[in-house]
Amino acid sequence: MTTYNKPKESKKKCRVIQIHHRISLESCLKEEFGYGGIFSAIVRAPITGTILILEMTGAYDLLLPLMIVSIISYSIPEYFKDKPIYEALLNNAKI
Repeated sequence: MTTYNKPKESKKKCRVIQIHHRISLESCLKEEFGYGGIFSAIVRAPITGTILILEMTGAYDLLLPLMIVSIISYSIPEYFKDKPIYEALLNNAKI
């Protein structure tokens, strides 16, 4: 008889971070903010990154904080005049 192992259920332990007396965030949301920020910084598409993460997680109440993270992570490489990943790959392919 074949036995199958059940996948372990992910039990995230989230802490609630009180930002303002009306605004609080769970600390386990840092992954979603990180995904949006990395995508926006590498691809240089903050709106696309925000919509992509919102659609994947379904957490539409995070629109404003995720948009702020995406815009900040977009503006840092722009300030340092770093090329987007697709432009750098295109320049490497022309060699």
